[in-house]
Amino acid sequence: MRGNKLLATMFVLVVILGSAFLYSQHQRKVQVDSLRSRLETKEQQTRNAQEKVAEIKAEKVAKYSKSVLNDNSKNAKSNIDKFFTALDQWSGNQWAKRIEKAKPYATEEALNNFTGGGQQSSSEIDKRASELQANHTTSLVTSTNWYTEKSNGEVVNGLYLIKSKVTVNDDAGTNNTQLFKISYDLSSGKITKISSIDFK
Repeated sequence: MRGNKLLATMFVLVVILGSAFLYSQHQRKVQVDSLRSRLETKEQQTRNAQEKVAEIKAEKVAKYSKSVLNDNSKNAKSNIDKFFTALDQWSGNQWAKRIEKAKPYATEEALNNFTGGGQQSSSEIDKRASELQANHTTSLVTSTNWYTEKSNGEVVNGLYLIKSKVTVNDDAGTNNTQLFKISYDLSSGKITKISSIDFK
C-alpha cells in the first residue's frame, strides 16, 4: 500500500512540476513574442522615419542646389557673406561694432529681427564688449554655402549654411553650424528676410 501511495504522490508531483514547467515555457514564449513584436514595431517606426528624412533631404536638394547658382545668386551670396562676416567674425574689441558693419547688407527690419536690435542699451553693449575683450574672445567664420532656388529676377531665395569657431583665452574653440532661410532683394542689394532652420 505504501508503495502505491508513494507512486501516486510521485506521479502527482511529476504532473504538477510538468504543468508548472509547461506554464513557465508558455509565459516565456508570450514574453518573447511580445518583446519581438515591440522590436519589430520600433524597427518599422525607425524605417519610416529614415524614409521621411531621406524624402525631405531629396526635396531640399532638388529645390536648393549649387548647380542653379547664376550671376544673381552669386551677387546675392557676396553680400550675404559680408553680412554674416560682419556679425560672426570679430574679436572682443570689435564686437560692439558688428551690427553697424552689417547694416549695409540688410533692411533695417530684417537686421533688427535677426539681431534683436534695440533690446540692449549702449551701456549694456559696451559692458558685454569689455567682457569679451577681457576674456580674449574671438569668433571666426570658417565656411559658408549658399543653396538657392531659381531666381525670378527680383528676389533670390535660398538656404545659407555658415560654420564658425569661437575661442576664449586661446582655448581649442567651439565650432558652430547654423542654417538660415534667406530672401535677398536684387534691386536694393539687401537681405529682406532671415529665419533660422533646425536642420539636425
